[in-house]
Amino acid sequence: MTPTRNLLNKCNVRWFAVVVAVVSFGSTSQATSFPDMPTHGPTDQFPPSFFDFIPPVGGVAADASPLVNEWTRHNQPGDTMALTGEDLSFPPAGKPEGADTTFLFFGQNFAVTSGIVQRVEGRHCAVTLPFRLPPDEMYLAWPTNSNGVGMPVAINQTESWWIGFDEVAAGETFSVYGRNLSLGGGACWVYIEETGDWEKSFSANPYKADFTCPDLKNGTYTIWPHNGHGDKYGWGAPRKLTVRDANVWSDDSHSWFNVKDYGAVGDGITDDTEAINLAAKEAGDKPYSTVYFPAGTFLVSDRIYPNRAFLRYKGAGESLTTLQAASDSFGSSKYMLPLREDSAVEDLAFNKGDLNVIPITVQGGRTRSHITLTRVTSSALSTGPLGDTSGAPALDYTSGKYFKAKDCTFITNYGVKGGKADQVLFENCEFVGIGDCNGLMWYEGSRFAMTGCHAHPYDASSSVDGLGWAKGRWVYGGGYITKAYIGDNVSIDMAPRLADPFYRGNPVSISALEWVDPEKTGPTDQARQVLSFSDLGRQEIGNVQASVGEVGHKRPEWGSKIESWDYDQGQVEIRGMAKNLASSTDDEVIFFDIVDQNAGEQFLWEAMVVTYAGSPSAVTDSATLHFGDLEEDFSGYTMIIAEGRGAGQSSKLAASDTSNGTVTLETPLGVEPDSTSLCKIGKFLDRVVLYGNDLSGTDRASEAGVYTATTGISCYGGGSKLIVDGNKFSKMKSGVVLWAGAGEAPSNIMQPNVFNVVKNNTIESCQNGVANVVNDWGHGVQQDKTFFCNVTRSNRIVNSTVAAFVNSTSEGRQRKDLCVFEQIHLESNAAMVLEENVDVHNQIWIRNEFTVEGSGHINITIVLPGGVDESRRNTSSYPLVGFGDRPVRAMLYDIEGTLIQTWNGLEDESRLYLENLMSDRWYEVKFFVFQESSWTHHSSISIGPNTQ
Repeated sequence: MTPTRNLLNKCNVRWFAVVVAVVSFGSTSQATSFPDMPTHGPTDQFPPSFFDFIPPVGGVAADASPLVNEWTRHNQPGDTMALTGEDLSFPPAGKPEGADTTFLFFGQNFAVTSGIVQRVEGRHCAVTLPFRLPPDEMYLAWPTNSNGVGMPVAINQTESWWIGFDEVAAGETFSVYGRNLSLGGGACWVYIEETGDWEKSFSANPYKADFTCPDLKNGTYTIWPHNGHGDKYGWGAPRKLTVRDANVWSDDSHSWFNVKDYGAVGDGITDDTEAINLAAKEAGDKPYSTVYFPAGTFLVSDRIYPNRAFLRYKGAGESLTTLQAASDSFGSSKYMLPLREDSAVEDLAFNKGDLNVIPITVQGGRTRSHITLTRVTSSALSTGPLGDTSGAPALDYTSGKYFKAKDCTFITNYGVKGGKADQVLFENCEFVGIGDCNGLMWYEGSRFAMTGCHAHPYDASSSVDGLGWAKGRWVYGGGYITKAYIGDNVSIDMAPRLADPFYRGNPVSISALEWVDPEKTGPTDQARQVLSFSDLGRQEIGNVQASVGEVGHKRPEWGSKIESWDYDQGQVEIRGMAKNLASSTDDEVIFFDIVDQNAGEQFLWEAMVVTYAGSPSAVTDSATLHFGDLEEDFSGYTMIIAEGRGAGQSSKLAASDTSNGTVTLETPLGVEPDSTSLCKIGKFLDRVVLYGNDLSGTDRASEAGVYTATTGISCYGGGSKLIVDGNKFSKMKSGVVLWAGAGEAPSNIMQPNVFNVVKNNTIESCQNGVANVVNDWGHGVQQDKTFFCNVTRSNRIVNSTVAAFVNSTSEGRQRKDLCVFEQIHLESNAAMVLEENVDVHNQIWIRNEFTVEGSGHINITIVLPGGVDESRRNTSSYPLVGFGDRPVRAMLYDIEGTLIQTWNGLEDESRLYLENLMSDRWYEVKFFVFQESSWTHHSSISIGPNTQ
């Protein structure tokens, strides 16, 4: 292995950056007193452990000085921050845009110092923080242009997004979720405004801080989170916490309502429904009672009723007590145990077998609140063959609020159905897929947390059938996912299977071909054929394909469709191309399941489409906007400003009024939009964190060229503030995918995908590491920038079989703009960048380190629209050639514009090698495409050092 610390030289160069234009650096004279940032905290009395923060403020912002709209909120010294803003540059005559732009940074005990402006274009900017700032601290950053210094923004300031649960009893745990809740491994604090008390977290990471609710009287309190840095500038937004009475269940078993006392037998033979309902009725008349199921198997043929509030259902243990759905006599309600508010289920197993029955359900809207499952198993394992064909979820909590499952197990082929429930917690639960389960949980609500959970197939030892398999999706939904935390979870072998044949043999007889179209009787035309067998192996089939020989198994498009399957007669009618059908009884025929490979995204949110796009007709204030053509209630949706004034900002809509076109934002905007602002409203992903997870697929999913959608995290559509931090992804097609697109009308408005962060992850043995893709499939009607200011930082990508990064967009659309790729370690990857085409702009590559095999060459593939030659994908270094009559030529220039080297892409053996260049110089590589007998400039990248 040869270490390479730069694209410039395979051995001895440390830093590089890549942008699609020459990077310019701005400067400005420093003021002695800078504009102050408004503060909003409830007190100036802080715990002794808090750090001082005294910036040199007192001045005012200059007229026409810059405003920052949105920015990467967490940064360390030397990190490059992406941002959007207004009036970022007013360059002097004859100077390029950005020549007058500077950012000044303050950290405690550190003089105000300029950062390194990497790129300014329009409202988009990238700036590197000074390396000498104190680490793990809060900073202020002032933007400047030729008119003067603008208002500062805070970096590493506490952000509180939500509290879960925000209704608790004294002594119970509540968590604050957000960003920058802990810096440098320190604690998080909350200040209770009504009592004047500080409470310290007992556990904290940057995105989640856990607290014990103090002994407070029942009521609602205002709590202010703080990470201990920034003094009065460091407050997070206040949140409400309600203290309520605890649900207290008696430990005195003599007071419990034992179902055997009401006639239940629990022998797995007797129908115990009536006896259980008698016990539940009497217990329901006494709040906080317990319905007890001793050891045994209790058959249930209808729902347990009445379902009262303040009731607990308890067994002797998951392995000891089972509620078994009875046979087809189950009633029309189709659920075993419906739960009402303030209910609990403990130490019980539910087995629905292969019946169309939901074991546990929460119904009745948001009034169904404060429901807990503890040490509960819900299983679809049938009493006969392994599998579940009923299509009923293991748990349905579609409605309700304050739902918690802890130490539970869900064995299912139809998943857990979450819907739009609010405030949902899953802790230390196990999700087990059977029957080619397409998804283990469907959820698209708000304020969701999953921690310490595991997911895996039940038994993936054989791929002949899917009885013990999961397809790989763990949590998935169709948009509307806001405020979620997914941390410290583990998955194993989560990917769709490639089915091995379940039958292999020779037919005892074959029929003559019956042509689908009598006018078309060639070898590639469609025909039907009846095959007879002595033993077919399966009585019933689902989605099955036939192949004469192995060809149709390796290439399913060359296989044959099953038209009919008669097990009793041993006859199968197949349809396919004539040349692929049987010619004699000597031909071996195989039958195998068709498994959809467009699955396996372990955390997937898709269909996050734009429902409305337009500019405000009036702005009352930073939280109240008016639109002239608002025809739908968008309350609960998310708005992202894609272009124009305020670009990059986003907020959930607290309310909308179609009668006057008014929307009220949950979070006020820092910069008010105007008539130039393109506001997109939809069910977007918003404020979602995946932290410290370990997710793995299968060896097959990582093989180059294998078609599968297996991915660790896939954001397929509109989204903002997705944070993917400190995870491990292995044996997949891609580790992380950010995908913006457009569907067919009326969903043909490009989906915004902005200000997401992918950092500190390890991606091993995947086809691709990180994929940033913009593709409208020809449907998109907006020409705006829709994918910008996403940051990929400090990731380690090892053994990618196709490319460490896929970075592409639709041809001619120019929808992807400034994004940052920095401090990334790439080791033994087939290629660094795949499909970096002409419509990808201002991609900042800086301070990355590479280790590659063989000679140490770094491989960049510049791909024009139209694809890549597959024969060249797996070479040790990539040829710089195009497609057919469209070759590519690269020309290297130094900073003075002197041509240094040319790669002539007309020759197949040409390679793009950048080596033996000076480590302290900037260079520019210009790419040209050969069209109409001449070379036309295609795109450029700038390559250079990072000045400290």
